[in-house]
Amino acid sequence: MVGVTGHATRFGRRVALAVAVVAALGLGTAVGSPLSVLVGVGGALLVARSAAALASDATAIRTAGSLGLAVGGLSLLWPLGYGLFAGGLAVTVCVSLAVLAVGVDAVAGDVTALGRHLVRTTVHSGLVLFLVAMGGVLVAAGVVPATGSAVAAIPPLSAWPSLALLVALQLQALAVVLALDLATVVLESWVGDTTDRIDGVLADLAHLGVSLTDVSRWYWGALSVQLLLLSLVPRQFDAALAALPVLGAVVRITLASGVLHLSLAVVLCLVLAVLLGEVGRRLLVGWLAPSPPHTLAYAAGGVAVSLVTVVIVAVPGSLASFGLAAAPPAVVAVAPLVVLAALVAVLLVSGAMAVLVRFRSVPDGAPGFALGAALLAVGALLAAPTVFPPIAFAGVAAAFVVWDVGATAADLGRTVGPDAPTQRGEFVHAAASVLVGGVAVGLAWAALFVVGPLTAAIPRWRATLSLALALSAIAAFGFALFD
Repeated sequence: MVGVTGHATRFGRRVALAVAVVAALGLGTAVGSPLSVLVGVGGALLVARSAAALASDATAIRTAGSLGLAVGGLSLLWPLGYGLFAGGLAVTVCVSLAVLAVGVDAVAGDVTALGRHLVRTTVHSGLVLFLVAMGGVLVAAGVVPATGSAVAAIPPLSAWPSLALLVALQLQALAVVLALDLATVVLESWVGDTTDRIDGVLADLAHLGVSLTDVSRWYWGALSVQLLLLSLVPRQFDAALAALPVLGAVVRITLASGVLHLSLAVVLCLVLAVLLGEVGRRLLVGWLAPSPPHTLAYAAGGVAVSLVTVVIVAVPGSLASFGLAAAPPAVVAVAPLVVLAALVAVLLVSGAMAVLVRFRSVPDGAPGFALGAALLAVGALLAAPTVFPPIAFAGVAAAFVVWDVGATAADLGRTVGPDAPTQRGEFVHAAASVLVGGVAVGLAWAALFVVGPLTAAIPRWRATLSLALALSAIAAFGFALFD
């Protein structure tokens, strides 16, 4: 028995996709962008196939889908590298998105379930891409060298007042014991079941650590007095030490040597590393939950793009071989964001399809065919001023065929099932649609000579009549879509 689902029949969706691909390649080639349209259409097909793979329960297939979505999305937006509104490139982008919409319906099927997987892939891969891009931005902006310069500009400890060195030493010690109180709890949660020796070490660390409320008020008062004296009479403590011939010199030399400060700084870095490690662990667990394999599969595309970008910029002369004169940090900052924009563009297309289904604007199982047909028609209209007129007419006719064949396939899928033996009837229907489209192209081309030569001045009434007829045709097409 044939199962009845909302998916279009196999033959119909393949015919609709084939017509959309041929029309897109034809329009893109006609406007002078054969390479761009080839890459864009290829990316659209890869995205559609990868989107279907995201719905698989197998982690390996889902990972491949995430990788394909990143590569296909980047290829889909290839023409944007040359300017979106530069003549035929707008046509190329439009028809590539049309193939994407038709391909999603033809390959992936249920746009509602697909949308959930696309959202997760965009979020998880996008997070990785965004973090890598922000790292590139920080490096490109010179934050790291600026931080190093700021640290190098700090005067040596020998130039500091002794009171300032003493206050800094106390603040370091206070930070160590406060952080150690938190780090001990973290270490206990990390080690789990331990030996008596490790338990003893953790107990000793717990005794060293104190909480903020355990610090005596008297100490806070004494520290406040020291800070006040440091702001008013910073060198008075040095004079007091000078009055002590031996002890004062020992204290001054010990403080100025930096040994105590460096030792506490090392301990503080180790304790902070434990705390930062716990923060990172919790963030990672929260990101991977509830299913780490699935999350990593969704993020595979972003991870792969980030690794490839970093490896490419790390190889000397690699950017020059690609014809790029940008600095490596700038490439690391921009490339992940471009891929992220491509993922968002794919998500927007699927979102538009979901809206069509949600508001019952088109039959179930045919939102991609409707959106793809509309984009093909728009692409043909954009190409009309620069291409041979029959090519533009053929683009509009192809849009009609895509919608007619796709909607029929979706209707059959809902009634008799997507695997029902309907190829013969669908072939006849598709051939009739192509024939009607061909006749329409011929009539439209003939109308050019009836209305008047293109090079002659067209009377106002003829232009008005042509516009009215065009608007009537568009309105009729729109009513047919909503019927």
